Amino acid sequence: MTDAPDLSGLIKSYDVRGIVGEDLTAEVATAIGAAFADAIVLPDGETTVAIGHDMRDSGPWLADAVAEGLTCRGVNVVRIGLCSTDGLYHASGALDLPGVMITASHNPAAYNGMKLCRSRARAVGENSGLADVRALASRYLVEPPATAPVRGAESTREMVGEYGAFLRSLVPLDGIRPLTVVVDAANAMAGYTVPAVLGTEAGLGELPSRSSRCTSNSTARSPTTRPTRSTRTTCVTSRPRCVPTARTSASPLTATRTAASWSTSAARW
Repeated sequence: MTDAPDLSGLIKSYDVRGIVGEDLTAEVATAIGAAFADAIVLPDGETTVAIGHDMRDSGPWLADAVAEGLTCRGVNVVRIGLCSTDGLYHASGALDLPGVMITASHNPAAYNGMKLCRSRARAVGENSGLADVRALASRYLVEPPATAPVRGAESTREMVGEYGAFLRSLVPLDGIRPLTVVVDAANAMAGYTVPAVLGTEAGLGELPSRSSRCTSNSTARSPTTRPTRSTRTTCVTSRPRCVPTARTSASPLTATRTAASWSTSAARW
């Protein structure tokens, strides 16, 4: 029998993080999803997991792979799509569900990873279940578990509006003095979440992208930077974008078994 691979360099003390297509492939992500189901979700009596991902190019297909592992073990999946890590934690709390966030935080574009949590955004780390996920995922890469009698179902839910409303509920906006606000999202998730938090619902108006003039003395002021009751100029200088490096320019799916192929093989999942 083939020896189980050592995943200690990928599944670390607090999260999952590695180079896409080398350490982290669709096959590995599917195994992690199944291991999360069997080591954390099902023993906790849970039936559904929320999955979100950041702006990295590999995020959507890694989310697909994790969802494949979860649903094969009979766990339902709620896909909340593009979000920040705290947006996923908000969904975990608001929906009272365990969660998987596909992200490598500040690491370069060649990387991706995952943060796992129990319901109510309780973190899963080395001493709270992640070591068990690592051991099971390693084993499942050699001997995948049988597919559950009833596969889990998938659904989608838009959460960014609820996330923005929750954050605004923490701060009384009525008494805020006029401010000039400039946000440089640096091609990261703030370009997606800041408009949801500080947009029209907060009375700040719509927010322009980097292509608009973002200074308060612009001679051709965009209507999206008009003064409102709580700001003079509000600007987001970028939308989320992640430019892949040479390592990720070719899809790693060409070098590994895809999540879809796992589900079509009765002898595997």
